Amino acid sequence: MARKKKLIQGVEIFAFGHKGKSLGRTAQGEVVLVDNAAPGDIIDLLVLRKKKGLQWGIVQNTTKYSPHRTQPKCDHFGACGGCKWQHVHYQEQLRQKNNIATDALRRIGKIEVESIEPILGTDRIFGYRNKMEYAFCSKQWLTPEEISSTIKIKDTPALGLHPPGIYSKIVHLDQCLLQSDTADQIRHFIYDYALKNNISFYNYFTQSGELRNLIIRNTTLGQYMVILVFNEYQEDVTANLLREIYQKFDEIKSVYFVINTKPNDSLLDRDFIHFEGETHIYEQLGNIRYAISPKSFFQTNSYQAKVLYDLIKEYAQVTSDEIVYDLYSGTGSIGLYLANDAKTIIGIEGIEEAVEDARFNAQLNQMDNAHFYTGDVKEVFNETMVRRHGHPNCIILDPPRAGIHEDALRFILSLQADRIV
Repeated sequence: MARKKKLIQGVEIFAFGHKGKSLGRTAQGEVVLVDNAAPGDIIDLLVLRKKKGLQWGIVQNTTKYSPHRTQPKCDHFGACGGCKWQHVHYQEQLRQKNNIATDALRRIGKIEVESIEPILGTDRIFGYRNKMEYAFCSKQWLTPEEISSTIKIKDTPALGLHPPGIYSKIVHLDQCLLQSDTADQIRHFIYDYALKNNISFYNYFTQSGELRNLIIRNTTLGQYMVILVFNEYQEDVTANLLREIYQKFDEIKSVYFVINTKPNDSLLDRDFIHFEGETHIYEQLGNIRYAISPKSFFQTNSYQAKVLYDLIKEYAQVTSDEIVYDLYSGTGSIGLYLANDAKTIIGIEGIEEAVEDARFNAQLNQMDNAHFYTGDVKEVFNETMVRRHGHPNCIILDPPRAGIHEDALRFILSLQADRIV
């Protein structure tokens, strides 16, 4: 016999936490985590599990709604895992993000920070993403409301995004507000074409079906790249679909496809096969032009990327006689943004494909003062490199999530550069 789940009444939601979870506190001071609540809500919580003093649950009832709430613009909000905070006013979202960053530094990191500057927001809170990865599924995910509805819903395939925490199902999207209207049109065209031509969608349980993933990349210059991922490859079917996509949309400048028969969706070890159009699409930030390849890492919000790079430039205060080391440089986007102001830019990045993109973009912008190297920063950034290229006046640090290796950090500090950003 299943154990009856515990109901806790009068839980006050006081903040947002990790991965968009809402944090609440019971009358006894216990902390709970829940989805789809807002700071300021008072809820009744149905506890699903408890571990190490934390309780996870779902909202059973809301007795008081937060003044920070707003009506979500997207009809799929709550069912789709693409957005977490659409039900909260944007200014409150920024305040909560600021609190999370502050908490990470001061409480978790135990770092005494004198001041933390406010987050720089944007006027464009929808339609800003330049890359989205959608998934095909042989059977679409139904919400509890759809399941309980008296209207019979057809058992149809889906093209969209995963529900929160469920990776074997897909919410079919009529519209995704994170990307542009053109991206919606491309997605709908592919979906309709596949249904009309009996092209099968991926089944996560049997690992069968032809269409598996769709990646749409776009730039502020209005250029689009479409990458279709197939689980099963039929040459005629694949070629006909890709050709139709390319011919249908003038905005699509580049088409690729990938064959992935692995159980997981990671594509880093897969070949991206160029099918039609250009090999790259192009982005422009300030005076710098960036070529974006299928595997390129680029900030997913081009508009805020420019805000970020302008802020870095303001902090760096680079002059024409100065040497800048851009560590963990990725595709070199930050270093290249500073290159016209500097004597020399030296970028170091561990992923060879990213370094190739950086070198390509340096040539594209005719920058002979930007040099990029492949390797681990803790090994490549050493006395030999400094003797070769010169002592850094400025160091740019944009490390991966794992952080900066202790050996690399000691060497960086020993150099006593004038500025570290």
